Amino acid sequence: AFSQSSLQAYEDCPRRFWLAYVEQLPWPAIEASPVQEYEQLMRLGANLHLLIQRAEIGIDTDHLASGLEEPLAGWFDAYIRHRPADLPQSVVETEHVLTIPLGRYRLAAKFDLITAEPDGRVVIIDWKTSRQRTEPGILRRRLQTLVYPYVLVEASAGMPWGPVQPEQVEMRYWFTAAPGQPVTFRYDRAQHDAAHAQLQHLVTSI
Repeated sequence: AFSQSSLQAYEDCPRRFWLAYVEQLPWPAIEASPVQEYEQLMRLGANLHLLIQRAEIGIDTDHLASGLEEPLAGWFDAYIRHRPADLPQSVVETEHVLTIPLGRYRLAAKFDLITAEPDGRVVIIDWKTSRQRTEPGILRRRLQTLVYPYVLVEASAGMPWGPVQPEQVEMRYWFTAAPGQPVTFRYDRAQHDAAHAQLQHLVTSI
């Protein structure tokens, strides 16, 4: 199965894709220094996702926040204080994986948060723990912004709250570094058709 990460790797550098996903070699190395700091940030990010998942299913946030150390404590507090207040309430799915056919292969996406109203709006949230808020123009060009809404729409007919039309979908990136300034992208049929063509082209190229 392809993912936004593997497709982005191919688009950035086909050789890197070959080494990482076909040969499955541990090269190229992590583009960060020192490596230990990078790995620690990755672990902290995973812990934040787990905390938010537990909060979203109803576990008391005061209990979850007890004993947390920085920067995790600050990140989780930012989520508590700045979780978007306008999200649909009927359906809340956390850490949900959806897969769809993509030619002879599969395309998978793991969603941090999906909130939906039956026959209404659907909002995808992706939690980001990067040191600063990424510019919207950069996010617009990333394959995650294309893959996630596309997969959700294509898979929605099999969901209890589906099917979903592209115009109902909204993708938001939420940053611990700027919790009050999420980056939002609306979706539509023209983007969906363009995504289909681009993804088919990428897979054919690979």
